Amino acid sequence: INNIRFTNPRPRREPFEQIRTVASKAADAAYFAMRDIENLSGADTTLDMRERKIKLDRRKPTDEQVERARAILKMSEEEQKKLPRLATNYAERTLKFIEKPEQYEVKIQTVRIGDDIAICALPFEVLVEIGLELKEKSPFENTIIIELANGSYGYLPTPQQHEWGGYETWLTTCRVQKDASVILVDHLLEMLGEMR
Repeated sequence: INNIRFTNPRPRREPFEQIRTVASKAADAAYFAMRDIENLSGADTTLDMRERKIKLDRRKPTDEQVERARAILKMSEEEQKKLPRLATNYAERTLKFIEKPEQYEVKIQTVRIGDDIAICALPFEVLVEIGLELKEKSPFENTIIIELANGSYGYLPTPQQHEWGGYETWLTTCRVQKDASVILVDHLLEMLGEMR
């Protein structure tokens, strides 16, 4: 799920070294998987695609969050050192967030390959539960979820995850309304159904 080990960090690498490592592993896995495919003929494979642009409301900081962010940025350097490591960073992001548009128009897509493969593409870092729900409810035997497609609007947690809290639900890491995952999953499932 994540190639960064937070609990046991690896030594620092040269610029682009990790990207090359991950890309090489992904390419190798695809190559070896492709060698095992018995029928690779695409002449009779049908394709279909759907695309929608969905408007989602931007989350807004509360008056208390704005006041707290301004107070943090007015603190002396010594006072800021006593705060959590990224407190000033998030204070700045909170104030910049006020200037963002009231809504985001996000593009989502579904693609059908043959009779049993579908792809869902979303412009978010999609949490696992959402991908699992799409796979479970998809009318296709094999459904692949592609995140960060056609843009990047931050994390996409479920409403339940918003109740639990955590980094992925913070105001500036999750930019859209708290029920956005429900709205997008409903649209994607409808699009998959249209292609079936």
